[in-house]
Amino acid sequence: MDPENWITHVSLQGRIVELYDDRDLVDIDRIATHYTGQQYRVRDRARVTALVDVERWHGWGRIRGAT
Repeated sequence: MDPENWITHVSLQGRIVELYDDRDLVDIDRIATHYTGQQYRVRDRARVTALVDVERWHGWGRIRGAT
């Protein structure tokens, strides 16, 4: 999302090609650290990671039609 234009975002559609447990919270921590600079704070819930084969996407706002 564009922090200066809340309506700008991308929607992805596709199918899951791999699904696995994120038992050690490695994937969620990587995402949380990227956005917040800290590990994901909820440590007592199960997490899964889905790898998606993106078949199409749609954008709104400034990125509409970007490739």
